[in-house]
Amino acid sequence: MRITQLVALAVLALSACSAPLKVGTTVKPAKSQSFLACVSQGALNKAIELSVAQERAEVDAMFAAATCTQAPGNRRYRILSVSGDEVEVAAVDPASPKGMWTAATSFDAAP
Repeated sequence: MRITQLVALAVLALSACSAPLKVGTTVKPAKSQSFLACVSQGALNKAIELSVAQERAEVDAMFAAATCTQAPGNRRYRILSVSGDEVEVAAVDPASPKGMWTAATSFDAAP
């Protein structure tokens, strides 16, 4: 999936309504799709703003610098923190000590 498409999906996800997620909950990506994830909440917001402004070179630079990434959709994640429509998650299998920020609507409850 192209980076601009991924960021566009994040913009749509942030604008959609969803059930609130709670810290400590294990979740899985909706429809097992990869999703936009960034190292900080500020970086996530910047990637979305740049995408909306069609600043593709700057969004690509964020991916090249590993500020944002396309997180795999075939893993389970644990909610570390919640801020409005954005959540910080960490992989469960394999376990990851580092969190990444994404849209809350990227997830469904995990079995």
